[in-house]
Amino acid sequence: MKCRILLACSFALATTGCTLAFSPIIDGATSELAIRVMDDSSIPVADAEVSAVFYVTPEKVDVHHGLTDTNGLFKTKGRSIGEIHVIVKKEGYYQGRVLPKFRLLSVEEATTARRWAMGEVLVPVVLKKIRSPAHLVLNGGKETWRRVGYPSTNSTMGFDLLAYDWCPPFGKGKYADFQIHTEFWRSVDDYLTYRNKTTISMTNAMDGFYFADVDPTSAFRYAYEADPHAQFAKELQFEIDRRNEVVATDKRMPRGKYIVFRTRTITDPKGNVLSANYGMIAEKMSALGSLSMICFFNSEPNDLRLEPEAAWNSELSPFDSEDYQ
Repeated sequence: MKCRILLACSFALATTGCTLAFSPIIDGATSELAIRVMDDSSIPVADAEVSAVFYVTPEKVDVHHGLTDTNGLFKTKGRSIGEIHVIVKKEGYYQGRVLPKFRLLSVEEATTARRWAMGEVLVPVVLKKIRSPAHLVLNGGKETWRRVGYPSTNSTMGFDLLAYDWCPPFGKGKYADFQIHTEFWRSVDDYLTYRNKTTISMTNAMDGFYFADVDPTSAFRYAYEADPHAQFAKELQFEIDRRNEVVATDKRMPRGKYIVFRTRTITDPKGNVLSANYGMIAEKMSALGSLSMICFFNSEPNDLRLEPEAAWNSELSPFDSEDYQ
């Protein structure tokens, strides 16, 4: 704020030989963007609604709206202090949002050029189509969110992902998709000295899970279908070990990953999968202290689809409700 007040006085100071230096991270430098929108089959998307949000101060934005042409291009130019968001929408697609890498010059170079790049910066955006949503059973999301406490420690308990409940004698679940064993110890003398370890294993021989990468640029962050040929692991461990006043072990959900699982598998005598159910668990899963997750379960056997119906899209979207209108 002081710099902006001083700018108003720069003319008066000029007679004394004092000048105020331009700063791209305070005053904003120029960027020229060529936003190219393609679908997930690498086909240009025409008439997509683009909003290029230039941050001219930390609290103020300058939003440029427009439509892509037949080549999927929308070009714009604006000034920012170093942050730009690009939001793209079109009916029949999941909303896309990217933070383009437009700062191709150093701060020193941008100070001289008053630009973040010399020339136009290409910003690719991929819009994922809404393909064939399935009726997935949601448990643990925003509408039905709840942590599930462990009814016992140092014992193995079955958990039904479809019913989202423990199996008897701890609950009314009918099928143990997960076998969960949790251990907890805390010093009676020091609250911060403890160990918490939870092991989650699948039940049947061909049941399992694999990690997949989230897509942070799309409102639908996950794959359309499970991969039946993936390498399915049998066990997942979460652990924090702080018995020696420092964190010696810290195993949690890997960042940027989500879980695809196969369960309730039926095989033939040769071990080939005849029937199975698939689903996914969102990236913010935690099993330490209690079980917390967003789980989408496809109850239709052998249906690989992981794309949920529109009613559940808000559970998966990382974007806020601000549309920069």
